[in-house]
Amino acid sequence: MLVVLFTMTNNSDVLNLHARQQHPIGDERLQMISGWLKALARALDGNLGQDTERLFPKQLKICQSLTMTKGILPIAIKLNSL
Repeated sequence: MLVVLFTMTNNSDVLNLHARQQHPIGDERLQMISGWLKALARALDGNLGQDTERLFPKQLKICQSLTMTKGILPIAIKLNSL
């Protein structure tokens, strides 16, 4: 849990860029899960390795199937909710 907390607090520039894409101005396109957040999720997954599965509750069957596929999107969605 501390790794996730420190990842979020030490990467404020990436989070600012992600927030900017969630609130577009003019002709810009809205992106709920930006490439910036996916890159952060990929780095977090690389650092955690097999411990990535601990980010998701065991009782949720959907989360278990998503972590088994080693997708970055479930991690990015979880980071977005933080």
